[in-house]
Amino acid sequence: QCGLPFKIDCIGTGRTKIQEPQPQGNCQRLNGKWAVPDTCDQYIDCTSGVERLVTCQNHLVFDDKTGDCEHPDAANRPGCTAEELYGFTCPNSIGQARYAADSDCRAFFT
Repeated sequence: QCGLPFKIDCIGTGRTKIQEPQPQGNCQRLNGKWAVPDTCDQYIDCTSGVERLVTCQNHLVFDDKTGDCEHPDAANRPGCTAEELYGFTCPNSIGQARYAADSDCRAFFT
């Protein structure tokens, strides 16, 4: 069974050889996930060379280290943090609170 590199610790398990890429269309390899350039919430999911455009929902961004949609600050992609996307910076206070997102009434920061 095949697994994507961000789900398997190939280097840590001593498996460092990788097959030559066989790109097709927007797929850099036959199988894998790649962020769509100039977007934070979209990626190309390739299976056997067949590409599918995926959009992360609910203000999540694609994390190219985990291969999943994550909260902006968890993904920590340049240009895709909460500060950069929404102009929000966490206050320097201790405790728990919710802060509304100015750009979207459905979103808030904790």
